[in-house]
Order: sequence, then C-alpha cells, then structure tokens
Amino acid sequence: MSEIRANTISDAAGTGPIDLYKQSAAKASVTMDSGAVIQGSSSTNISSTSDQGVGDYRINFTNSFNSLWGYSGNTTSNSNDDALALFKHVSSSQVQVIIINTSAAPAKYDKPSDTVAHGDLA
Repeated sequence: MSEIRANTISDAAGTGPIDLYKQSAAKASVTMDSGAVIQGSSSTNISSTSDQGVGDYRINFTNSFNSLWGYSGNTTSNSNDDALALFKHVSSSQVQVIIINTSAAPAKYDKPSDTVAHGDLA
C-alpha cells in the first residue's frame, strides 16, 4: 500500500495552495439505529448521536460547518416499508434526522438510517 504525506500541495506556479473545483466529498457520515451508531459501522466527523424519541435523532459533528450545502440519507430495512428521512439544520454542529414510515398512516418510527452531510468545514 502506498502512502503520500505533504504539508502543502501547491498550484502549478508554486505560489499557493491548489484550488479544488467541481469536487465534493462528504464531510460527515454515519450509519445509526435508534440514535446509536451501528456497531461495526464507520462514521466520519461525528462526535455523538442521540435518540430524541421514536424516529427522531440528533447528530453532532466533531468539526462544525462553515457553510452547509445539504444533507442526504436513506433508510434500510428488510421489510417492504417505505420510509423517508427528513433533515433539519439545528446549528453548524448539529442536525436533526426524522424517519417517517410512509407505507401506512405516516408516522415517525425507528429504523436504521445512513446520513451524509456536504459542505465546507469551519
């Protein structure tokens, strides 16, 4: 396996850092169930998660966002339930995730979910 280490990556003229255009990588990601990170899953930039009630979770980021472009996520299930993940920006360091069961009478419910956040870190 190769390894690259550098303190600074300069532009072609050697006068400053390079600009990365048209590139976006997730700045935070987590897989959780009932407000807890699923054992064995990896998370990025997540300091903690908490269960706020049925289908209602809070995710706290290790590094806050300077600007947040958006969240995306999905829910996973072995059943035929249809689910929707809703996101509420609470602060630069926290997001609320609400999971809704849409297959019957819409209601919040606990279900494993993946959440990803994109943006610029502070």
